[in-house]
Amino acid sequence: MAENSSLLKRALTAEGEFSKEQINDILFYFKEIIGLVIGVLVGLTGVTGLPGIIVFAIGISLVCYLYVFKYLGAEEDVV
Repeated sequence: MAENSSLLKRALTAEGEFSKEQINDILFYFKEIIGLVIGVLVGLTGVTGLPGIIVFAIGISLVCYLYVFKYLGAEEDVV
């Protein structure tokens, strides 16, 4: 549990280097949280069908891309 706590703290402050496995773990939890938020927002706005799926896919992809390559500054060959 201590390892997950320190990984979360490092993930939010972007301190140090991350291995591919650690980045995958961080992205897994980010996708879960962002998916929940987007799902609630899409449900509250009444968007259904393909537009809802497209908003979900774009939202997840954009957040993950921005986090890994802009916030963490990871190289494409690492991920």
